[in-house]
Amino acid sequence: MAYERVFFQRGRQRQILRLSKAASQLTWEKYCTRIGVSSYNVLKAIYLNERNSLPLRVLNQVVGFLRDEEWLSWIFDFRTENWGQAKGGSISLKAWHMRMKKNLRKYREIQSSRFRLSGNYKYVTSAGYEVRSSYELVLAENLIANKFLHYYEPMIRCRNHILFPDFQIRSGSRNALIEICGFRFEQNWKRLSRKLRIYLSNNVNAVLVVVYPKQNERLAMPVIRRFHKSVLFATIEDMSGLLRMLMRFKNEPGPVQVVTQVEALKRSQQTNGKAIHWQHLLATTPREAWIETLTTCGLPEIKIKRIRQVAPIEARLVKATQLALNSGRVPREALVEMIAGTCNGSAGDHFGSMNNLLAIAYSGLERFR
Repeated sequence: MAYERVFFQRGRQRQILRLSKAASQLTWEKYCTRIGVSSYNVLKAIYLNERNSLPLRVLNQVVGFLRDEEWLSWIFDFRTENWGQAKGGSISLKAWHMRMKKNLRKYREIQSSRFRLSGNYKYVTSAGYEVRSSYELVLAENLIANKFLHYYEPMIRCRNHILFPDFQIRSGSRNALIEICGFRFEQNWKRLSRKLRIYLSNNVNAVLVVVYPKQNERLAMPVIRRFHKSVLFATIEDMSGLLRMLMRFKNEPGPVQVVTQVEALKRSQQTNGKAIHWQHLLATTPREAWIETLTTCGLPEIKIKRIRQVAPIEARLVKATQLALNSGRVPREALVEMIAGTCNGSAGDHFGSMNNLLAIAYSGLERFR
């Protein structure tokens, strides 16, 4: 039984624990005792930070405090088939799959979340999000430096397929999808070809761009010859040309700022416990530039401005935390305060700690709706 575990979509394990704790109305230490975890320090370091998946025996206690079963749709994998009792009924992996397949779109989204949860993130960009390779890091830092509104690994629906391009750039109603292929293996390029065919056959309303290292040109040529009429190709070494191409897509001709690989590495950091740069951004970015900084990181400007009009300040901080969660961000105190436009330390001043603010944001208390 000790080896039986359940795997949640990214961020959902943390969410179910906080929802359960808020519903229990217990202190953190008493809550840990009730769900079978030795201490709050263990819960925070291992399970709230999602470094380990939840043991099924712990999950069975956690869901006992919840009134609905929405959490079932957050699960994307099990280690064993029979995973114990939950709310008085035995649920198996097979039964879960059958139940979720009734909502086929939701089921595909959950299964596709395996891709997002596969990890292998190696760098944290200066905008605070993680990327998987040095090529992605270089492109990300150039997009950030040139103020492109962009998203990393967004989910794109193509009828029966759900795909995750490396980057999506938005300009008004137009989109550009960027795929980076840095592998030196033919099968990776064949996989990219299949992905491009899916995009094109489903009339994705976007400009398609493929970026690759020049040393892989021999592997790239068959793909270039096949798709050159419908897909744009550029090498990672010609970053200036790639940025000018993207500027034309944005209809903003003008000078571009090229960030080299050395500069990109200086601006970023290697992942270590999923560290995020929001505190650094809060300390170094002028307050009047906070919205622009958040927008560059992919947060919706219109929602940020709407949140800043909310009063009182406690409600504004809750709304800011919920926006961070809905945007897939780790809701650090600095990030929440930048969204809310408040002073440094306001989350602690009004709620005692960021953990308390998170609990309220998760529970969706009626007075803050």
